[in-house]
Amino acid sequence: MDRIIGRGRVWADRVHKVTVFTIIAASGIAGILTIYSATSLISHNRRQKALWIDRELQKLLDARKAYVAGTATPEQIQLLEKEKAADEEKKRKEELKKETTFYKAKSWLFGGMKQDEVNESASAQLETGEEKSKILEAINAKAADAVVAPTDLISQENRGDRGTDAAQTITSETKKGWASWLTGR
Repeated sequence: MDRIIGRGRVWADRVHKVTVFTIIAASGIAGILTIYSATSLISHNRRQKALWIDRELQKLLDARKAYVAGTATPEQIQLLEKEKAADEEKKRKEELKKETTFYKAKSWLFGGMKQDEVNESASAQLETGEEKSKILEAINAKAADAVVAPTDLISQENRGDRGTDAAQTITSETKKGWASWLTGR
């Protein structure tokens, strides 16, 4: 009886492993299929939307041409009226936006600069830009003076003891802890 139970457990383990790996594989395949389907649907939707917009713009353009030529159909006239109403609605919303407190405060703070003030602020910015560039040039020049060329290090090493002392001082100067600003070293 124990042998039957032992063999049954072995077969049950094998069937369990096959089932688990099958479920894992099916989940992976389903995930890949889902990702592919979603990207395909999104790209198809974008293409169709672009085509629809192009068709609608072409209809509007044809309606405008027909209206100018005097051969517009009632549908084209209705389309032009809808377009005109949409433009008026957009303008009305922009005007309402200008009446909000936020827009008024923003225009009060940032608007109203006279042309003279704009020119003065631009010249001040140029002056500060020139000062910054001079500071950067000085920093870069100092950094270039502080950097030792590799050929200088090699020639110092060939000289003997003096080269190793110089290399040690260079490395000790560059090695500073992260708290050096705190200790002032």
